Amino acid sequence: MNKKAQKTFGKSFIKNQNLKLFQSLIKSPIKGVVPMPPKIAGHKGQEEGPFELLVAVVLMTFVIVVGIQAMDALRFQTCEGKSEKALEDLRSAIESSVNRNAFTQVNFSYEKCYRPNKDNSGNPVPEVLLFKKADLRQCRAICGAEEETCSFLELSNERLLIQKCLNIPYNTDFDTQARYESSCPEINGFTPVSFSSLGSINQGIQTGYYNFVPASTSETFPVICVYLKQTG
Repeated sequence: MNKKAQKTFGKSFIKNQNLKLFQSLIKSPIKGVVPMPPKIAGHKGQEEGPFELLVAVVLMTFVIVVGIQAMDALRFQTCEGKSEKALEDLRSAIESSVNRNAFTQVNFSYEKCYRPNKDNSGNPVPEVLLFKKADLRQCRAICGAEEETCSFLELSNERLLIQKCLNIPYNTDFDTQARYESSCPEINGFTPVSFSSLGSINQGIQTGYYNFVPASTSETFPVICVYLKQTG
């Protein structure tokens, strides 16, 4: 056999041997080698779809909750601001009438944003009251002075508690109807009312247009005639 024939025979032999080895590996795979499963088109997308939907739902819920809380906070701040302003205007009118012995007017109006408080029997408590207290600790907290007696206005409901100290004599009387009706002049279009029984639960201070008029009496303490014209 010449050299060219030997070279051709060798290549053919090696080729045949490699083919037999490859076929044997297919029939008897090497231990520990696990064939990879074929890829399925769209399998990854099917796994990611529900997760992305869940994330979107969570984010949308979060945005809605935060939005509702922000709106509630804004509503509270607006309501508190208007109520604070209304109570301050009422306080100023009362103090001016008492301390300056002058006729004063005020349109007392505020937005009733929240439900009223209830007493032990479940009945609604008036939102605005004029209190008269003989309590050093409470007077110090509300009026900021070391006084054992004080008078103050209070607006309270299920969400708000606003208190305004009245810098007036403790014995000032607003009991227009019960005790001083004859000393209070008539005012056309207005009804005499009383901020009576200071500190007790009564009808409270209603919204409306108020006139405060010092009464002509022989008392040694201030007496204020209170008139109301309800505006709606």
